[in-house]
Amino acid sequence: MKIIILLLLLLVGLTACNRIEYIENYVQYIINESYDEDGWSVKIRVVINTTGFTGLVHDSVAITSTNYFTVRDGNQVEIFPAGFLFIVCSNSDSWESNYLHISASHNHKLEITSIQRNWPNGASPQYRGIIEITRHNGGFIIINELDLEEYLYAVVPSEMPTSHGLEAAKVQAVTARSFAYHLYNENRFRAFGAHVDDSVNSQVYNNIPETELSIIAVRATRRQVLMYDGEVVMANFFSTSGGTTANFGEVWARGPYFPSVTPPHLRATSQFCLRGELPGDLRLEKYANAFFRDTHIRGFDRDFPWFRWQIRLSAEELSDRINANISHITNPAMLTILEGGANSIGILQNMEVVRRGQGGNVMEMILIGSESIISVQTEFNIRMLFAPLDIPVIRHDGSEVVGLTLMPSAFFSIEMEGENPLHYITFFGGGNGHGVGMSQNGAKALINMGLNYRGVLLHYYHGVEIGLMR
Repeated sequence: MKIIILLLLLLVGLTACNRIEYIENYVQYIINESYDEDGWSVKIRVVINTTGFTGLVHDSVAITSTNYFTVRDGNQVEIFPAGFLFIVCSNSDSWESNYLHISASHNHKLEITSIQRNWPNGASPQYRGIIEITRHNGGFIIINELDLEEYLYAVVPSEMPTSHGLEAAKVQAVTARSFAYHLYNENRFRAFGAHVDDSVNSQVYNNIPETELSIIAVRATRRQVLMYDGEVVMANFFSTSGGTTANFGEVWARGPYFPSVTPPHLRATSQFCLRGELPGDLRLEKYANAFFRDTHIRGFDRDFPWFRWQIRLSAEELSDRINANISHITNPAMLTILEGGANSIGILQNMEVVRRGQGGNVMEMILIGSESIISVQTEFNIRMLFAPLDIPVIRHDGSEVVGLTLMPSAFFSIEMEGENPLHYITFFGGGNGHGVGMSQNGAKALINMGLNYRGVLLHYYHGVEIGLMR
């Protein structure tokens, strides 16, 4: 009865020719929305960022499709032909309801031409499922609702290089599905009518288009998630390990509490082949300094550029970065003013690592400036304060990268030149990312060593089982 009522409402204003075709496709849409090959289906709602992932409010929205598509405005439905550019902007006065519901004909996608992503040849991103557009603060919010498994088609290539191959893509598919399970239930973007967004704030989605490889990987691992004591775990992952991973609770605070609790499956572990003596306790400066300056460690990730890196900048340059970023600390409890004010440290005179995690990651630092002395905690705050920006980062393979808005990682040691005044600071670091859970480049290396995707997952996530999402 529900379908019949919907169809009666949708047929208003359609030509007789279009009605028959529309009934067939809309009924098929309802069936596909409710069921898949084994009767299991979860819909996830993704709020789409603007170009450059700079915000969620769009000034305008332009949508098209390679086949006809429908736009529903309350009870009013209009069908547009393939290639028609449907535009919503601030002077769209014909929009009567609270939101627009846009769907493509069966097996076709909707293309949003008003945003840009990292698609080949400058192509506009295309989306499975439906698109909803709502008014918000003088602009528009875009929601993409689609099946969770299809969502993963475009997460896997956006989070892991396709060149890593099928087995690595399976690893990413299982971790991304487990991660999505928690994001779905956390529902952090509920204020926008969504579960997740399409950026690093959730998981990167559709920045790179789905591929045949990613689709195969998702289907081959269908519904598979990581479980501990019968519960789906948060499966954190990052780009590159410098030879160790970090304890979850020694990277992220929980409100005002730091360190926080580390789940058993996200413990710090060594990520290198043993040769000679162990590197020692990396919580101690003596051993951490030696470890992060050693470019010959047989780390699993050693063939990747971010395995080791180095940044050298002047005290004035680093002072400018700290003072510009100090007001952007996301958790005020993680910044303590020991002396002076909170807006600026002045000129950096000295700095000290106060605490490191089990994996050698910096947890807390004291920064001594001409105007104030501060203590800063958590890897994100530290990486943000020391953002290299236009200063080149020299990587393990000798290549240089500029424009980073975060330090590559919090796994580093420091060398300072000069005293009263301080002249230069060099950071000797390892890895890229927060360092918790799975290293994506390490996963590729372990697969090259003979592990399959299950073996890689069990290596990085301690004590887990691979079960089915319910």
